[in-house]
Amino acid sequence: SALGSSEVGRATNGAAKALLARVLLFTNDDTKMAEVATLCTDIINSGEYSLVSDYGDLFTEAGEWGSESVFEITHAANSASDWGRFGQGHSEGNVGVQFCGMRDYNGPDYAPGWGFCPISTDLEEAMDGDPRYQHTIIDADNLAGAEYTAGYQNTGFFMKKYAPMASLQAPDGDIALNWGNNIREIRYADVLLMAAEGLARSGGSEGTARTYLNQVRSRVGLPGVGASGAALLDAIYDERRLEFATEGHRYFDLIRTGRASSVLAGWSTDKQYLPLPQNEIDASNGALTQNPGY
Repeated sequence: SALGSSEVGRATNGAAKALLARVLLFTNDDTKMAEVATLCTDIINSGEYSLVSDYGDLFTEAGEWGSESVFEITHAANSASDWGRFGQGHSEGNVGVQFCGMRDYNGPDYAPGWGFCPISTDLEEAMDGDPRYQHTIIDADNLAGAEYTAGYQNTGFFMKKYAPMASLQAPDGDIALNWGNNIREIRYADVLLMAAEGLARSGGSEGTARTYLNQVRSRVGLPGVGASGAALLDAIYDERRLEFATEGHRYFDLIRTGRASSVLAGWSTDKQYLPLPQNEIDASNGALTQNPGY
C-alpha cells in the first residue's frame, strides 16, 4: 500500500510487484507475460496510484512522491557533502543532476552543470511535436538571454527532467554533490504500459491493453491508439520511449526486446551484460569468468 508522509521512501507492496513485473519483462519470455499483466493489474486495481493531471508537474520539487510515484530514490539537498568525502557513501545528494546541466551556463532558471549528457538528435527529432517535449528537452541554443560552453558530443539539447535548477541549489556543502532531486524509479505510467505489454504478449485482452496505453496518451492530450497485434506492441514500445525519455529505460528496453543491434550503432550482444569486477573474479578462485567482450 501507499505510505504516510512519515514513511515516504520505503518500498511498498506496489513497488515490489512493479519491480518483479519489470524483472519478468526483462526475461523477454512470452510465457511470463501473463504474470507481468497480473502483477500490474493488481497495482492498478489497488487504487493506490493515479496519473498526475499535468505531466509537467512530475519532475518538480513539489511533484516528488506524488500520486504517480510507485517508487522514488530520495535525495537530500542539505547533506553538506564535500569533495573530501565524495565516493565514500557520505552524500545523500544526487550528483547525477550536476552531470545533466549545461557547462558554464549563464542565464535564467538553470544552474551550471558539467554538460556530460546531451540529448541525441534522434530523440529530439522523435519528440518533435509531442506534448512532453517541453518537459523533457531543453533547446539550449534557443534559450533567450542564455549562454553555455559546448561539451563533448554537444547537440544543443539537454535533459529537462533532471536539470539543475537555480532555485534548487543546495544550501550546504558543495552544490555539485548535494542536489535534492529524487529519482523517479517506477512511475504509475510505467505500470500501465507494463500491463499493456504483458497483455499484448500473452494473448490477453487487447482492448484492455489499449485502454492502459491510451490512459498514458490521454494524460498529455494525445489521441487514442486503435492498433492490434504487432502494431499494438510497437505502439506500446514507442510510447515507452517518449513517456520515459531520459529516465533511463530506453537502452534496457531495446536490449530486452532484441532491438538494440538494429537501433544502436556499434552495439553488439556482448554489451547486454556489464563486466564483472576483477577483484570479484580474483576472489572467486576460478569460479567466475569474465563476461564475453571484456
